[in-house]
Amino acid sequence: MTKDEISDMYLSFLSDEGFRPKVDEDGEIVFKAEGTEYAIEISEDDVLYFRIYSFIGATDGNEQKQNAIYAANESSSKIKVAKVVLVENLVMASVELFLNAPDQFKAVFDRVIVALQISIETFYEMLDEITNDLTNESNAEIRGDSNDDYEDVQMEEPERWQLKDQFYQSDIANTVHLLAVEANRFDELQRHDQATITKKKWLERLSEHAQEWISIFGSSDGYYDVRFQLARFVEPLLKAYVVMRNRDGMGDVLECLRQLHEILDDQQIDMEIFENKINRYIADIPVFERIISFVNENPNVAQKSIYKSLSIDGKEAAYMLEWADKLKIISRMRYKDTWLLKLTNFPAVTV
Repeated sequence: MTKDEISDMYLSFLSDEGFRPKVDEDGEIVFKAEGTEYAIEISEDDVLYFRIYSFIGATDGNEQKQNAIYAANESSSKIKVAKVVLVENLVMASVELFLNAPDQFKAVFDRVIVALQISIETFYEMLDEITNDLTNESNAEIRGDSNDDYEDVQMEEPERWQLKDQFYQSDIANTVHLLAVEANRFDELQRHDQATITKKKWLERLSEHAQEWISIFGSSDGYYDVRFQLARFVEPLLKAYVVMRNRDGMGDVLECLRQLHEILDDQQIDMEIFENKINRYIADIPVFERIISFVNENPNVAQKSIYKSLSIDGKEAAYMLEWADKLKIISRMRYKDTWLLKLTNFPAVTV
């Protein structure tokens, strides 16, 4: 693939995922997720090499640098794949991967972003822990605002900076942020039942979060953007509710989105898309109930045989079985080129 073809691949994927990517002067793909700016490096000489990074702060003086080095080492040792390093006086979080094909990054992209978010959060937690004082001036200067890239922190107007600082110090902003971090950590730990509960709590508080921003800024003004987090949290939540047979939960998700839509514009919350998506997942519940009944009657049945026996599309059923495994409703054991399935003793989680 040429550099232009690789660039177009990244731009197309990120646009489809709801981001606003662009090519910078260095030829890298830059985009924002949850207020943090990321860059994807393009290497024409090694198309199987994938690297995404973000500059998250800067140090000034030896004391800050030593604190940052300690926090970066701690973060890098605790979080899979992601690493935090110092590049001269700048703090950088990154993930690097070798792929079998250039487009394989798509399969792990969500997990890469989660790993970066957790590594950044862990870096700042370690930085604060050094002195056990969240208001320590030296550490605060390194931090700036973890929701903005370093250059934006330097360039932003004083008035807007003060308003953003006011927002991020609000109780609701802190609550929503902590719920998102907690959900990401539960997913990282493969505790998907707890992640599902936490994502529901996060969604329930999002309207209040948006209202707080508007009360401070007067409008959402293009800076308030929750599309990425919605894309990452709502879809897994709905898939979990399918295997939990939780129609009421899906109704709650729809109501939360409607409340958010009343506050934000159609560009962020396209209710037609969400309503169609939720209706499609509700229609999948009877399909999964047939699968559950079949597995119950045929313990250790091969996953492949379910598709044929029940005349179910394999792609449609695959996500249900994956999520049933994640939530310990069905256990799957690898056997040759398929899975052997049986019901577990764990009931579905009620959220």
